[in-house]
Amino acid sequence: MTCKIIVDDILHSEIVNPNRLHSLNARDDASLIRLSKELLPSFSQRQKALAKYLHEAETQTIRVSDKVRALWMDKLDATHLILSVLLDAEKSEAELDEQSKANRLAFFQTARQAWEINLREALMQLSKEMVGPFALGMLDPQYFFLMLVNNWLVTKVISFPSLTCIWQDGLLA
Repeated sequence: MTCKIIVDDILHSEIVNPNRLHSLNARDDASLIRLSKELLPSFSQRQKALAKYLHEAETQTIRVSDKVRALWMDKLDATHLILSVLLDAEKSEAELDEQSKANRLAFFQTARQAWEINLREALMQLSKEMVGPFALGMLDPQYFFLMLVNNWLVTKVISFPSLTCIWQDGLLA
């Protein structure tokens, strides 16, 4: 049961997805400018690809279900929102219109939630789940695999420059 919790509920959850964390890796104006320079090309390409797929689905060049079309629409809406924030990254707050200010504020709030609350909780849960098998001296191949995946995830996440961690009582706080 512990392996299933670790893999399904923690490592494969959306809140610890390194790609999601990477695209939310800005919590102030300076880091937003750096992030925009890095992500603008890929988000522009993503927007074009999603728009193309949706157009092809509407013209029935390709056949997709309504569920897939809805998924693409949701992804396109999220991409539009992030792209609008990234495009305005080099503008000062005074230069932004009200909608752009609201989008930037929502972006920063989402980034703080992802990095400071969600990731912390997931890593604390991972720490608690991983302690059990090792406290009893058990190390079967499943746990060894989980250690490798966990090390990869932690290495990937810690490579983000805006992450700060505090250790308390042997657990990530």
